[in-house]
Amino acid sequence: MTSVPHTDADLQSLYTQTAPLHLTRRSLRNEEYTSRQKGDVADTGRSEPILPPPPSFKEKVKANLPILSWFPHYDRSKSLRVDIIAGMVISFMVIPQGMAYGMLAGMPVEYGLYSSLFPPLIYMFFGTASHLSLGTNAPISILVADSVTAAIPTDTDCSDDVTSADCERILNATLVLCILSGIFYFVFWVFRFSMIVSFVPDPVLAGFTTGASVIIITSNMKHALGITTKRGQLWEIWGDIFSKLDEINWAAFAFFVLSYATIMGLKEVNKNTKIS
Repeated sequence: MTSVPHTDADLQSLYTQTAPLHLTRRSLRNEEYTSRQKGDVADTGRSEPILPPPPSFKEKVKANLPILSWFPHYDRSKSLRVDIIAGMVISFMVIPQGMAYGMLAGMPVEYGLYSSLFPPLIYMFFGTASHLSLGTNAPISILVADSVTAAIPTDTDCSDDVTSADCERILNATLVLCILSGIFYFVFWVFRFSMIVSFVPDPVLAGFTTGASVIIITSNMKHALGITTKRGQLWEIWGDIFSKLDEINWAAFAFFVLSYATIMGLKEVNKNTKIS
């Protein structure tokens, strides 16, 4: 059982273990120069601040490629085995999850696997948080589907027929969207625009999460009922669902109910089970 930190030393130790590497290095550097400044003031009586020197080229490279900092100190005898086990466990979850996210975005299921595989590999070189889980998620899938639908109105998507002309148009538009998103991400990284996220208020995030949950349920109803629905606005999709209630595939619906009941049952069991 993990003890709750009570003192400043405990909090600093917890921060050093969990904070991203560039923040930890910045904190340690500030402490170093703060202590040096205090010593100089005590010795000479000066009160002028001592500014830290600009980082060297090597420090800049390590700041942008954190793998150069942590990989030489990686303890394979202690961490390699548990990391392999963790990777295998996560892969069992990511495979069906990635396929579902691909369908949610209106893409073939294999594209969901691609988006779950390559981001963690790239983040291994450029990432700074060792405990961050990176990959596709439901909000991103929804935004992709909504953006492509607004740009290219179609009656079907790739989850209905991967060989259709509409699916090819959706694929091309989605690939262009990914390239544009990558360009914007790179520009934001160069100018360190990540601080903007700190100014997003909690009610906005809560509203986005609630809206995303409604869209996720709506997008998956056709799979739960075993019917095909047209693409469009939320009310148009639900209107199409109610108009096709006589076409429900009862085998698919029974499988959906059984799966949902199993998931909720396991959730209750895990909630009431105490691990000593």
